[in-house]
Amino acid sequence: ARLVSWPPQRYERNKRTWYYSACLNITVQTVPFAPRFRVHVSSQVRRWATGLEVRPHALGGATVLLDAPLPWPGGPDRGHRLAVNTLGYDRRQKELVWRRRSPALLLPELDIVRHYPQPEELFAHPERWINGCGDVAAGIVYHPALGTHKVGGGLMPRERAELDAWVEEGLSPVLRRVPDLTRVTRSNTPSLLPRSGPRAAPGVREARLALMRGAALARALKGRALDVEIFWQSPEIRTALLAELPGLIGAAPAEQVGEGADATWRVRCEGVDIRVSARPAGPLVDAL
Repeated sequence: ARLVSWPPQRYERNKRTWYYSACLNITVQTVPFAPRFRVHVSSQVRRWATGLEVRPHALGGATVLLDAPLPWPGGPDRGHRLAVNTLGYDRRQKELVWRRRSPALLLPELDIVRHYPQPEELFAHPERWINGCGDVAAGIVYHPALGTHKVGGGLMPRERAELDAWVEEGLSPVLRRVPDLTRVTRSNTPSLLPRSGPRAAPGVREARLALMRGAALARALKGRALDVEIFWQSPEIRTALLAELPGLIGAAPAEQVGEGADATWRVRCEGVDIRVSARPAGPLVDAL
């Protein structure tokens, strides 16, 4: 749901009048299988366009809120509401029309007493209609594409707090406001980074991590050997891989076993025995 203050407030500047309203957006937020729900209320400024700086054929679609008495005042729903309409340019008819099944199309047929705005009339005189013509008023919701507006789009903290207090007072018999958020001053230091203190010598942290990897690998293998197959494109890649592997687990350099194509390499450390076989990649890396 959306609540808009009406009639709009006025702001005078540069011998012009700018119109704006307070707007509250209300949504119901639920969590699956949770017994309770939350009502989330956000506040903003709803600005109204009265000095249109756009030609009619460039108006793709503008929201218009129509304030008019209901044609059936004796009905069960007597709440005051603004009807949402869409004003846009129809390229087939080459004129401004009400679009997207706007209620403004039906109200003149249901109420023959009052005068309702026509699209061209509202576009030509938006300020006249936002101030009301008889019992009917209409406001075009501002968009940057419609021109400039001297009223900012945000709220000051004090204004937002006053709106929050007003909402809390209105909902207090039924709903309870959640506590305000508090600022957290505690810093979060990742556990893998060293705490503040004397700096360790270069390479000490890397060596400690390598020993931890080797111990974790030994626990995972539980005394079994680990066979690793390497497919290389060039001898330089094979040499770099065999040189890097022992350092990752804090082991001694790899030992070559055998010669030629049947050669293997073994990497050993406490509780870890890795057998590495290397062979050319061949057609696996050929161009498609």
